[in-house]
Amino acid sequence: DAQLMGHWNWFSPAWSGHALRPGVYFPTGRTDDPDNLADFGFGKGYFAGFIQSLHDFYPLRNPKYALTLKAQYQINLPSSKVYRLYQDPSIPLTQKKETITSNPGDEWSLTPGVDVAIWGGLSFHSTYAFARKFKDGIQGSDSRYNYKILSGDTDFYSETWETGLGFSTTEYYTAKVFPVPFDFEVNYARVV
Repeated sequence: DAQLMGHWNWFSPAWSGHALRPGVYFPTGRTDDPDNLADFGFGKGYFAGFIQSLHDFYPLRNPKYALTLKAQYQINLPSSKVYRLYQDPSIPLTQKKETITSNPGDEWSLTPGVDVAIWGGLSFHSTYAFARKFKDGIQGSDSRYNYKILSGDTDFYSETWETGLGFSTTEYYTAKVFPVPFDFEVNYARVV
């Protein structure tokens, strides 16, 4: 899927930085094929709007050492999708298919963290993310079918710890010392 986002630094005193990022996800990726049980689509299949609130705090009044906080809320918009109307979620085999309206549940996340610029373009970061997605609402035209079966396991709550090292040539590029700006990261993530 594609993402279009704006960024507004609304408050930046010497000891912190605060920004808002509104954005939209566009469904450009392929979704699951209901006729292929082994298929796994890489797109969500629906539009979504989101807002991120970003906050960096510099306890030593130096942006090289930052405590970070990112909060996001995402509204997922309804879309039509072809589903197989199975009776038992543990046996998703059926001939019956229907194009139904899916209203994906909204999502929120809260991610505190720390960023430390070590030397040159080398940096260390660590975050702990709390995320929640609400249950999908699914509506169809068959009054005899229980559509709630299809929305089972569409909600979740997760906590993820991530840490890593990064390297950026952006400073060197703007100083005209390096010919190309790029970022490289090595991360380790674990669902807690």
